[in-house]
Amino acid sequence: MAIPFIKTTNAQTFTDINAGLIGINRSSVAWGDYNNDGYLDVLLTGRDNSSNRTSNIYRNNGNGTFTDINAGLIGVYNGSVAWGDYNNDGYLDILLTGYTGSSRISKIYRNNGDGTFTDINAGLTGVENGSVAWGDYNNDGYLDILLTGSYISKIYRNNGDGTFTDINAGLIGVENSSVAWGDYNNDGYLDILLTGYTGSFRTSRIYHNNGNGTFTNINTSLVDVMYSSVAWGDYNNDGYLDVLLTGHTGVHSISNIYRNNGNGTFTNINAGLTGVNYSSAVWGDYNNDGYLDVLLTGSYISKIYRNNGDGTFTDINAGLTGVQYSSVAWGDYNNDGYLDILLTGNQISKIYKNTSSTNLNTIPTAPTGLTSAHINNNVILRWNKATDAETPQDGLTYNVRIGSQPNGIDMYSPMADTNTGFRRIVEMGNAQLDTFYIINTNNFYGCQTYYYSVQAIDNAFAASKFSNESTFYMPLTIDAGKDTTISCGGSVGLHVTTNGNSYTWSPSIGLSDTSIYNPVAKPVQTTTYYVRVSSPKGCVASDSVIVYVNPLTADAGANQTITCGNTASLNVTTNCNGCSLSYAWSPSIGLNDTSIQNPVATPIQTTTYYVTVSSPEGCIVTDSVTIFVKGIDYPIDFVSDVQKLTSTPFTFQFNNLTPSINNYNFTWYFGDGNSMSSNNSNVYHTYDYNGLYTVSLIAAGIATGCTDTLIKTDYIYCTSGPTSNKPVAAFTGVPTSLYAGNVVNFSDNSTNNPTSWMWHFPGGSPSSSTKKNPSNILYDSVGTYNVQLIVSNVAGSDTLVKYDYISVNSTGINAIDENETINVYPNPFSNELIIELEGYNEEVSFKIVNSVGQNVYSGSVVKRTIINTSDLAAGVYVIKFGNNRVYKFRKIIKN
Repeated sequence: MAIPFIKTTNAQTFTDINAGLIGINRSSVAWGDYNNDGYLDVLLTGRDNSSNRTSNIYRNNGNGTFTDINAGLIGVYNGSVAWGDYNNDGYLDILLTGYTGSSRISKIYRNNGDGTFTDINAGLTGVENGSVAWGDYNNDGYLDILLTGSYISKIYRNNGDGTFTDINAGLIGVENSSVAWGDYNNDGYLDILLTGYTGSFRTSRIYHNNGNGTFTNINTSLVDVMYSSVAWGDYNNDGYLDVLLTGHTGVHSISNIYRNNGNGTFTNINAGLTGVNYSSAVWGDYNNDGYLDVLLTGSYISKIYRNNGDGTFTDINAGLTGVQYSSVAWGDYNNDGYLDILLTGNQISKIYKNTSSTNLNTIPTAPTGLTSAHINNNVILRWNKATDAETPQDGLTYNVRIGSQPNGIDMYSPMADTNTGFRRIVEMGNAQLDTFYIINTNNFYGCQTYYYSVQAIDNAFAASKFSNESTFYMPLTIDAGKDTTISCGGSVGLHVTTNGNSYTWSPSIGLSDTSIYNPVAKPVQTTTYYVRVSSPKGCVASDSVIVYVNPLTADAGANQTITCGNTASLNVTTNCNGCSLSYAWSPSIGLNDTSIQNPVATPIQTTTYYVTVSSPEGCIVTDSVTIFVKGIDYPIDFVSDVQKLTSTPFTFQFNNLTPSINNYNFTWYFGDGNSMSSNNSNVYHTYDYNGLYTVSLIAAGIATGCTDTLIKTDYIYCTSGPTSNKPVAAFTGVPTSLYAGNVVNFSDNSTNNPTSWMWHFPGGSPSSSTKKNPSNILYDSVGTYNVQLIVSNVAGSDTLVKYDYISVNSTGINAIDENETINVYPNPFSNELIIELEGYNEEVSFKIVNSVGQNVYSGSVVKRTIINTSDLAAGVYVIKFGNNRVYKFRKIIKN
């Protein structure tokens, strides 16, 4: 039964218990029950009379004495300390910053549960003249870190595995600072109160937690200070956190209380507190009247201001030693129901016992009416307000614990004894003034029941027992994400959102890893990836995502015209930005490099350059660009003595009118299949048959090699003479039956003297030719193919198509035992290529064939071999494996 409360105005008495703590200044202190024995212990850091840096833990022996446990913490001053259970193991760990005398540090010490502490090497940025605080800003059940000092301000997310990540929150960097977490707007997310010096100006800010990992300055009217101290607390019990703020404005020291108006604004209540700097200020109900009082130090004073409950505060003249560069904390070290004081500064460290014997505090009732609801990826816990004999309902805060087992704390540690309710730190509860708690369930496995309960905490930081335990169930969920599109050769990061803990992706083709939640996919064709997840309880769920693959495209650019001797910059672009691509340009004549994206060309005659772009995954595309070359310094010109003859012999005289004729070599093409090389001014040619003939003259510079051509179409006309017969097309190919990856050589057998040839090779590479006898036509796909030849002369043309002439047989890619695996690497390769066979014990022959079908290397392999490929030119090759006319192929690229 609660003891009736009778408000008194009598001065409160505080007595120094002579605890024997080391005297320090430039200090930081905190109460916390590190060994779970039910008594608050002392953590302090600072510099002693001999300027030695120290960091000590004093065990509360339960009889009014304290013992240094020699914890082995690194000594610091100008630092900040805080207790918090970062790994949810039920033991208070330590966050510590400061200056060691040689370096700034920021460390986390894990409480091993046996009285020892281990530096976890968390990788936090070292600071001094700052402030630190634990708080779960993203509601995932793990305490995160707010850290300032040395002109930085950072939030480190606790990843739940002993590591911490800077979230780049965009807070203004400060020094001589103070920070505190608090949910000023009761939206269920911890906001930030921050003060200090930026290096240019003083600042006091409140950052609103947007609930998505970002924070926004709300631009309050708080006075800007440094050498400061801040604390959240609901001094008027209206259900909104108010602000206690001390420090120096640049003109004078201040100590202000700002009332939270509940609408995002704050009003200075002009409480009349003495201004202090190099200060420390905290809230706590020292007289158990249900209202938060103020303890503050700095500027060589130490004062307690009683909250009169009407918005005014009275100095009780507590008789505390005045200090500077100080730190203070409330805590009931002897469990007598009254808040005592831990105070340091000016080379003193004292514990003052609250000796009051009236107004004994009673603990609140436990909350009731616990409910839970799933909303999106969150679970919302709710409860009814508790009651307390001293603290009004709206002034109570609440503390939640959650476990994966009954009475467990492994998901959310309350930093309290789950049986007795004893609070191991002297703070508001983790739910603060809210009667609900938003759980970010990213760390909660599906197909599992979770157990939770809530306790109430009054303004003297006395906690109720925990409520009756309730539960909520997390179903197994899965989302493989949205379908996406990439270009062949590109990649995309897959990501399954799930509360399972085991992942299996299929098919494995193109995946970096099949057993993680976020593999990288590099398929060469559109692929549906399936992911199967399971939970620790054995539940299974599946989902899929499609990666659409656009074919690799290439653009070698627009054709260019240059003067012979000048250069043209080539550049091929693709639709696969950021891909690892290989390039092969041909012909190599005039190129400075055939294997880069943007070679420089210096052709001496008009040249079409072909570029083949390929990716390690096997995506290949080809494009071309023509560089037109203006060949010589003077224009080519020629004339004929006549252009038409009506009787035989059809002999014409051609006069070369090109200036500086001796600087060039000339070649004449007369249009009847005949040509002549001559540097004479006059040449003669006799035609045999009637017809219209096109005459061409090519000039090549003797010194430069540059060429130019003049063509006069239908320039010569012969009539009333013999008539030529048009050609009759005929040809043969060897072989006509072959395996994929081999080549065919073709021969023209036409009659009646054709003067031009046009071949077409569907399924072949190249697919056409104007040569008389084209060779090395590559067929690499199974099927039967037609071949067409068109032959022409002045009398006309003839066309021959041989249907299904070329038969390309199955390569047997799927015929070899499916247990056989051929590994060829690295690919692309340089001077060495490794071949490995798995599941195949016989000797296997192989050949390496270049892009025009020529065999450039032959060998055999049993299990494994290494090939010296230093003699191979850069380009694309096919390596063909085969036994007994059954083959497998691999495309390989030489850098």
